[in-house]
Amino acid sequence: MVKNPVFHGRTKHIKIKYHFIREVEAENEVKLVHCKSEDQIADILTKVLPKARFETLRKSLGVSSRNAKEECYVLYEVFSMSFLMEQAGGQAFTGKQRALDLVPTKIHERSPIFLGCYDDVEEIKQLYATEGKKE
Repeated sequence: MVKNPVFHGRTKHIKIKYHFIREVEAENEVKLVHCKSEDQIADILTKVLPKARFETLRKSLGVSSRNAKEECYVLYEVFSMSFLMEQAGGQAFTGKQRALDLVPTKIHERSPIFLGCYDDVEEIKQLYATEGKKE
């Protein structure tokens, strides 16, 4: 569409916004580039991925560097991120239980959350279990 400016009967269904993109690209106001499938960060939220790919995307999002002591809003952040992570084949853990099993008592309740591939979150659960036995 961007490279072929010819309008014909087969493009009637295409909305004006797509024609707008073609025009601003022609005027060099924007530059359209092809994004390789390896660079599609949204894949972590939309597809079941092999562990290596999951780890690469997780690190590129900066999820692995988040301070574990920070807490997220349960209703707004914890539930939505946990749902997406579990749908993608990972896990979400609060330090005590599965994140989606939380029952908030306040609208602005906060909770720590660990998101990651299944195996990594299992390691975190084991660490919490051994720390709990020491106390």
